[in-house]
Amino acid sequence: GGSEHGAVELQRARDHLNAAKGAVASGDEKPAATHAQQAQLDAELAVARAQSAVARRAADEVHASNKMLSEEAQRSATDLQ
Repeated sequence: GGSEHGAVELQRARDHLNAAKGAVASGDEKPAATHAQQAQLDAELAVARAQSAVARRAADEVHASNKMLSEEAQRSATDLQ
């Protein structure tokens, strides 16, 4: 889903960043800091999820290639018999 690539977390980070900006504009320093920290955490999670999705796709490609090689090897072995 969308979360797989970090889209949900990235949107949450943007929402927290906007909330932090609003809190700063209102002079509410503590909520601003809390929202800013949460925005940073959500952004980091978004990056991790995006990297995980890329790694998962690469692993799937390797798995598919290995399966094809194995099937080809079995066909070659059968042809030799």
